[in-house]
Amino acid sequence: MREQTLPLSAYRDIIPAKEIDISYIPYLVATLVVMVAIVYLVYRYMTQKIVVPTPKEQALSRLKALDLSCVVTKEMLYSFTLDTQIYLDGESDTTLKQILELLTPYKYHHNDVDIEPSIIAMMSSYIEELE
Repeated sequence: MREQTLPLSAYRDIIPAKEIDISYIPYLVATLVVMVAIVYLVYRYMTQKIVVPTPKEQALSRLKALDLSCVVTKEMLYSFTLDTQIYLDGESDTTLKQILELLTPYKYHHNDVDIEPSIIAMMSSYIEELE
């Protein structure tokens, strides 16, 4: 089949193309504002200071978080021992040595054992003295 074409006189009622003026200034300003905001946010993110606590600060916060008023478990005794040694960082402390010697028999039981209140009082007073 052959495609039929209309004569040019049939196309006379079509309106000629008009030129439309578009102002690109608002789009440019909006793009500029978005780009400045992104650059500012990236700059702020890159320059913010990240505070990472030292192992000594972490150990102190864990020691302060120990709840010695409840049942004292073996895990609590081990964490007390480990965190105090991390906090002291190799320094020797006679009070700590004394507390750890008193705690040694309680660490090697299969079940949780009631610890003497005097030892718990020594532990809590030692934690309060740290800083």
